[in-house]
Amino acid sequence: MLGKFVDKILHEEESLVEKKRKPKRKKEKGTWLIAFILFILAFLPRLYFIYFVSNPDNPGAGWFGDAYHHWQIAYLTREVGLSHGFLRLWDLKGMEYFWGLLHPLFTLLAFAISGSISIGVERAMTAFMGSISVFLIFLLGRKYWNNKVGIAASLFAALNPVGVFNDGTGMVEPIGIPFLLLSLYLWPNKPFLAGTSLVIALTARAEYWVFSIGILFAMLILSGKKVHFDHKMMLFIGFLIPLVLYMKYLLDYTGNPIYPFYWNYVTNIFGTWQLKPVLTLEDIQARFIFRVILAVTVLLVFLVLRKKPRGKYLYLLGLGNWIFLGATFGLGAYIKSYMSYVWYVRFMILPYAFLGVLFAVFLFWIIPRIRYIKFIHKLYFNWIVFFTVLLAIQPVWLLIWGRYAKTQPAWEATIKIADNIAGHYKEGGLLFVEGNPEITYALVKYHNLEGKNIIGQMFDPYFYIEGDAYENWGENREKILNWIKGNNIRTIATYVQSERYSKLVEYESEYFSESVGIPDSNIVIYQVDEKLYRDEI
Repeated sequence: MLGKFVDKILHEEESLVEKKRKPKRKKEKGTWLIAFILFILAFLPRLYFIYFVSNPDNPGAGWFGDAYHHWQIAYLTREVGLSHGFLRLWDLKGMEYFWGLLHPLFTLLAFAISGSISIGVERAMTAFMGSISVFLIFLLGRKYWNNKVGIAASLFAALNPVGVFNDGTGMVEPIGIPFLLLSLYLWPNKPFLAGTSLVIALTARAEYWVFSIGILFAMLILSGKKVHFDHKMMLFIGFLIPLVLYMKYLLDYTGNPIYPFYWNYVTNIFGTWQLKPVLTLEDIQARFIFRVILAVTVLLVFLVLRKKPRGKYLYLLGLGNWIFLGATFGLGAYIKSYMSYVWYVRFMILPYAFLGVLFAVFLFWIIPRIRYIKFIHKLYFNWIVFFTVLLAIQPVWLLIWGRYAKTQPAWEATIKIADNIAGHYKEGGLLFVEGNPEITYALVKYHNLEGKNIIGQMFDPYFYIEGDAYENWGENREKILNWIKGNNIRTIATYVQSERYSKLVEYESEYFSESVGIPDSNIVIYQVDEKLYRDEI
């Protein structure tokens, strides 16, 4: 009985090349008007949360610290990197290419349009892109099923607390997801653009290399003979050309044509950067849950591949995302980074939006086709259930806000640290710690420190000296001091535990002052004496 039911639902294979109809102009206008209204319904609550609920300068200090890091890359790229080469990204920590090219470019565009370098602008940009995803979910729901499915699925994505919050954090996921969805909407009628859209998506985040390539092969293989070979070739060419250009770009600047994918895979999946030595009971329980998710979604993928239902590419994208999460946390070392709030952070934007699609398909496509209960959709039962569930998930905001509220003290402490550093800063270069992009932001935003004057300590000459530089200080002295002079460094803000600078002050006391500790931090300040710039080294 159940098998026949599933077979009936999934066996409706979609037509891969839509019949060329001349839609009525009014109907076409109506579709775009609905899509635009849904976009606004998504964008307004996201903007409201950024500017009227949260602190726009605080996407989540100590929680979403990567948002500051993304901002830092974009800002320093504008101030420094672009003058060093075509689309040359820049960072204090050497991670400018770790995530990909798309986020810095979009942030730079947002800076240019707004005339502001505020992280609130970055957050508004990702909220805008997240709202574009809502817009596309409606179009896909309409394309594969009907208007009601599209409206319900997009409303779920628009008003889901996890989506509203995470789209406005300034992170990379919201700018990659819409290009994955766009590729599905464009296929098969605009194959070249569909392929190009997949490549744009993978420039946003390393995981999207996996998703984009997976979708590409699904389109090439599952379309079978119903899509002309020319369309498949155009899809492949549209994917291959920009991908080769992007890989050449990465090769030129990093020496590795798949740099973001390689380092994310090695560090996050195999656990090079996951330092928790022993799993907690909560970690072990979560790993089991993710393994169950992995097993279930793999079975569902096999079912989709066998039955080839309408919307199969969207199914595969959504299920593929759940498989990736299941494998990452269930099989990989990333479980060492598990925290209970994983269930409502950026990882879950697309997975929950996909659950919304499944829910909408069940209510507005499957139920109306079941003989004995299809009448209930005429009584608006579907919409009553839908809005009841949508209302029922809103208390998730309590979890999100409870976690976000804890970041405000961390942000206020960051401002105080930046104020203290700025109080000791002299004109010229600031040799600055590489691991605190939120302090970089506070220095730039509140103290007008220019990006060209911020030099990351990861790039000082010590990196290129084997062993302890001070064991052969007579030979290394000139190299270090001339590098400081060449970068016009007047102030050094470094970690207390950094011996290379404490020893520098000890060995060259005539050129450097003793340390001044920054309250409530592990940062100390050294001043460079003007005598260094007068003397010949």
